[in-house]
Amino acid sequence: MGCESSKTAHENLSQRRNTLVVKPKAAIQVDDGVKLADEKGTILIFIFGGPGSGKGTIVNNLVDMFNFRFICGEELIMESLIQKMLPGGGSGTGTSATRELSKRVAADSSELTLHWVLGLLDTEISKYPGEVIIVDMVPNLKFLLRIPELSKECSKEMVAFEEKHPIAFAIDLALDSAHLLQNINQTHACTKAPKQAPNGEALKSSSSVKSLSDKSSSDKSLSDKSSSDKSSSDKSSSDEMDISRTERRFNIYKDSVKEFLAYFKRKNNLLTVDTSCGDVTSVWDSVCNYVVDSEISKPTGIIEQVVLFKFHPDDFSEIDRDRYPVKDVLMSDLDVSEEASPVEILKALRNILQEDATQFKTFMLDIAGTSLASPDAMEKTAENRLIFYDNHYGQLDYFIHGIKRHTDRKKSLARKKAQTFNTLTTSNNEALIFPAKTDMSLCRQICVTFKQALNC
Repeated sequence: MGCESSKTAHENLSQRRNTLVVKPKAAIQVDDGVKLADEKGTILIFIFGGPGSGKGTIVNNLVDMFNFRFICGEELIMESLIQKMLPGGGSGTGTSATRELSKRVAADSSELTLHWVLGLLDTEISKYPGEVIIVDMVPNLKFLLRIPELSKECSKEMVAFEEKHPIAFAIDLALDSAHLLQNINQTHACTKAPKQAPNGEALKSSSSVKSLSDKSSSDKSLSDKSSSDKSSSDKSSSDEMDISRTERRFNIYKDSVKEFLAYFKRKNNLLTVDTSCGDVTSVWDSVCNYVVDSEISKPTGIIEQVVLFKFHPDDFSEIDRDRYPVKDVLMSDLDVSEEASPVEILKALRNILQEDATQFKTFMLDIAGTSLASPDAMEKTAENRLIFYDNHYGQLDYFIHGIKRHTDRKKSLARKKAQTFNTLTTSNNEALIFPAKTDMSLCRQICVTFKQALNC
């Protein structure tokens, strides 16, 4: 297994503006025993992934794109413990309840057995027959991870559990500690040293008058240097503590899941995804492609897709199609009449976005001459909702490739103007991009109607 270094992609970007983006790839290893239940039956999938693996994003995307059912073991455990140990909610909910539970579990954890946890999962899974269910059974809370009974050799309990609920396979979002720390270091800001003069001494007052004011300035400079040194030291210590805490949490998690991973490995039905590249988009692409290729499910929703709305033939003509792959969508592709309403057009677009969700991320819809391009028609259609938006300069790299370009080269005014778009994002992170000259009220109306069409 292995991922192409994300550094390579950024190095390629720095060569020239039109260079193709090379994304890291997350390799998948599929054991021979990975099996899928009957199409009409329940497909049960367990998922494991510690800090830095992107598990939260992967699970959310599976739910949003494929409508999978998600069962969180930690939530079931906490709800049951609160009912058992904190009648009436104890001293409250949230952090206070967690803190109180932690104390009580530390004093007596005899009831927290693997058999009990699997019983909670059994009850919950039975509520959703015939669905694809993702189960995250290992909690994230440290006081639960440290209970030996929940991380012991699990074969006996798991075999008994699978007699009623066969598990199709388990997903391991694999990451080692070396890559975890590497990814953390890449995302932490460098600590800046205090400003220094060319000779290495701290910068002092430029006054040439030898007086008490010089001493005051010098003392202040030394004080500033001391304060700056302390600030740098404090930040460095804070970063080290953050890294240390994350590494400890990572090691605790690895110890808590090793017996479960060994169980699935012995059964030869473990799907291992290498997440060491640190690029959750690449990890998601690999998982998504497996779901579709193995015919577990087809997309029923869309996530983080980009739609460019073209009003005139020359709109977006400056876009480099090699660097920014875009699927063109014409009105004839939508199978709607020329008099179709804005909602009908965007409903038809939604179907295309779903059908091609795993092949394309970016689409360009030519709406010239349609009701979508008519402010009067849009004003009658769009609901009155609050929409937040921003104007973005040269942000196609971010929306299409998920990266922010860093360059020391100053952009000319002409180039800045050519890269200016009106961009609105939805609650599901779909980006709707319009030519800069488009009236913003029309952009907002299209965005609201787009959300209406998705929810129909």
